[in-house]
Amino acid sequence: EVTRPQGQPASPLPPIASVDGLALLQVTGIPDQAQVGDPITIAWVWQATAAPLADVAARLIWQDSVGMIVASTRQVPLALEYPTTQWQAGDIWRGQHLLYVPGSLSAGRYQVLLQIEDARIALDQMTVTAPERVFDVPTVEHESSSAWENGILLVGYKKSDNKFWLVR
Repeated sequence: EVTRPQGQPASPLPPIASVDGLALLQVTGIPDQAQVGDPITIAWVWQATAAPLADVAARLIWQDSVGMIVASTRQVPLALEYPTTQWQAGDIWRGQHLLYVPGSLSAGRYQVLLQIEDARIALDQMTVTAPERVFDVPTVEHESSSAWENGILLVGYKKSDNKFWLVR
């Protein structure tokens, strides 16, 4: 149950951006450097400037130096415990999510943006490192369908010469 104060609380922070009746007040957790697959704990603070009519979700996207969108995370709600359709004008909510630097990124410098609906908000720059990777899919001897939280799907494996090959 949510107990609402009387009157509208004043925003403690100036808005970074506004999208469809929602003002983004703060974002933390975007590292300056990360490796593909690294976890990112992102936290944001939102204020409803009007009562939202639909549940709103957001995702992080990575844009390269020529402006191409090259990767994104899964969509997450703005506040996990309380959908935006329950927000009222003036409400201030904090959301926190564990996301991952997409494994498909190449090493380089990227602009990280927050996407809500069709709007994109530039957040910060990130230098991404990537280990040497092989994208050729080896032969699968044993099928699997194990899925990990970070988006990796193990479709099978092969054991040869005392080595295991994981196939995603």
